[in-house]
Amino acid sequence: GRGELTDEQSIAECKLAPGSTVIVVENLRAGHSVFVVMPDGKKLTEHVMADDKVRTLKERLYDQTGIPADKQRLIFQGQSLDDAHSIADSGLSRESTVHMACGSLAL
Repeated sequence: GRGELTDEQSIAECKLAPGSTVIVVENLRAGHSVFVVMPDGKKLTEHVMADDKVRTLKERLYDQTGIPADKQRLIFQGQSLDDAHSIADSGLSRESTVHMACGSLAL
């Protein structure tokens, strides 16, 4: 049969038949943590939802650091994150590490 297993259930409680296939899916609705490395090297942990906007993350970081959201640049895998994009669309997943730079990009 088909069914959904809950986080609280053990494998034994699920009464899986021999040869059963279990597919594990990450539950992004519950959100997850990402790490933010500050310019001074300090690491912060932020809880985010997949549909949160990058701007929302910056506003939370402002609450913790006092660095205005419009002065923050968040960089993931060498790319600056766009304020209007969601966490998921930016490629961030559970325990991703983002680096913060302050000010504008020097050209």
